[in-house]
Parts: sequence; C-alpha cells; structure tokens
Amino acid sequence: MIKVFISILFLAGLNLISNRLKAKPDTDSTYVSPKQAKTVTIIPPSRRHLNEFSIWAGYSYDSMRLWGKTENTTLESFGAQYNRKLLKFYGHDVKYTLRFVYSRYNYPEYMVDANGNRPRNTLSGFGISPLGFQIDFENGTSVQPFLNSSGGIMILDGPFPDSRGKKFNFTFSAGGGLEFMLSNSVSLSVGVKFHHLSNFQRGQINPGVDSGLFYSSITIF
Repeated sequence: MIKVFISILFLAGLNLISNRLKAKPDTDSTYVSPKQAKTVTIIPPSRRHLNEFSIWAGYSYDSMRLWGKTENTTLESFGAQYNRKLLKFYGHDVKYTLRFVYSRYNYPEYMVDANGNRPRNTLSGFGISPLGFQIDFENGTSVQPFLNSSGGIMILDGPFPDSRGKKFNFTFSAGGGLEFMLSNSVSLSVGVKFHHLSNFQRGQINPGVDSGLFYSSITIF
C-alpha cells in the first residue's frame, strides 16, 4: 500500500513538472523574459510563507548494521508533518518540523524455532517526532536541496524484538533530498534518510534497527 502511495506521489509530481515545462509564459507583469532572467533572480512566492503542511510516505528495503544490530528488516512509513520557518541563516531557511508517523517493521525473530530457523515477525506502531529541524538551501530556482533531522518516540503494538524488549522506543533520523516547486502553493520532495529505532537500553535486550529510508512528500503552503 505504501509503495503504491509513493509511486502515485512520484508520478503526480513528474506530471506536474512536465506540464509546467510545456506551459507558455504568461503575459502579465510577473513574466520575466529570457534576457531579463540573466540579471534577475526570481524567488518563488511560496518561500515567503511561514507555515507548511505535508503528507509523506517512505520505504526501506533492508537494514544496516551501525548502531542497530537487526538485519534483513524492511520498514514502511507514512504520516503528516508541520513545518514552521524560524529564521534565515546565511540566506537559507531554517525550519522547525513536527512529524506524526505510522510505521511497520518486518524482521527475523531472534529466537529460533524447533527447526533452527528464525521466523519473521511484523510489528506496527505510531510515533511523533517533536524535535525536528530542516534547512532549505535557497538558490533562487524552483529546485531546492535540503537537509533535515528529527528525534522522537515510537509506540509499537508489541515489544521489539520480542518479550525481552520494549513497546516504547526512541527514534532518530537524518538525511536530505530535493524539493521541486510545482506551483506557488505546492511542492514535491524526494529524499533519503538514515532512521534509527531503539529502546535506549531499557529492555533486557536492545538490538535496535538502522534503516535507509527512501521517501517522497507533497507539501502545501
């Protein structure tokens, strides 16, 4: 389901980008001729808005061994996000971000069965990341790179990875991507980020999960 949602976001964004490239310039006073464009920098009007609202979805095909030790884990996530522009830092926007998320982990259990195999298990949960920040690198164009990070909590529907773990876990993420302005009030973003989940040594075991999450989002200004 989440894979389909991500595909829809990408296709919708590519279609809107294609339509904008094919569109003819308007004849109103906001149009800048190619000759004028050489000397005039156009800042998208949406950049002046302070509040932003996003829906997003992401998927991780596998896990890695950094802080977390759980291998062969997939992660599906989707949710909503609020952004508030705080200040300009050397001409770039610094934002506070608040993210709400639903996630589903599929991973091999640590306890082996009677045949010596590790059956796979699935846990789902809801989380919130109130400690988030993003910096948008303003460049005067409709394509803008960004970096972001966030920290929060995740409450799963069962202890992770088994009864020796905890339902209540902590999360951390950091990454970046590109934001494409589709209109004065809508943008499409694609990115990748490192995502970590652990119980912070509160359980009998704390293997944790480190994922490389690919995601896409639609933002309304």
